[in-house]
Amino acid sequence: MPHLAVNAALGWHVSVNGGAVEVSLKDPRNRGIIYAEMRYRITLAEETAAGKFEIVPVRDKELEELRQNIEAWLVEDDVDRDDVDERPDFETF
Repeated sequence: MPHLAVNAALGWHVSVNGGAVEVSLKDPRNRGIIYAEMRYRITLAEETAAGKFEIVPVRDKELEELRQNIEAWLVEDDVDRDDVDERPDFETF
């Protein structure tokens, strides 16, 4: 399977299988962030027939921009904020 490094908040993997996307988290406390980021990345995933994406951490400025985007998505989607840590531990690998 091909591997693709993609900027995201945490280390996680996406398996694409017949249009269904399965997300495996290294740190389940961050599932809200992964969900929001996954919605943003789904088009990327669908462009690969079958693939495994290895997500890599981004720089501090990018993390802040990502956090702000996720915040907006959560408000837009009315996601329960209790599912999202305010400041997740981005150093957990």
